[in-house]
Amino acid sequence: MNLSQLRRYRLNFEKFPYYNDQNNGIALFDLIASFVGAYLLDISFNLSKRLPLCKTNKQLVYYLLVIPFGIIIHHIIAHLRSGKLFPEEITYLNKKIISLQPNIYHLLLIILILYIMNLCT
Repeated sequence: MNLSQLRRYRLNFEKFPYYNDQNNGIALFDLIASFVGAYLLDISFNLSKRLPLCKTNKQLVYYLLVIPFGIIIHHIIAHLRSGKLFPEEITYLNKKIISLQPNIYHLLLIILILYIMNLCT
């Protein structure tokens, strides 16, 4: 199985069934690879213990921040490649977050941010 076949399996929270292999949604491989990468960085550099903004639950907050930081990093990379503020070649999740039409991804991101803020207070 090559990388493009692995990236074909997706999550789409707007259509049931949420899991599909139609290249429509958030790539499961990328999502899992993000958390594995965060775990490896945490083991190597002990990053979760160095979070200055939280006094408790630092490790949980570290892993919850992977999603918002991933959205920002993907947008910055697409912006640098195209030179446009809102590039056309962005990930599925970035398209949903940046869109002006309300969707489930806006709600999930707001809940995630509020949960992180609640853990850090």
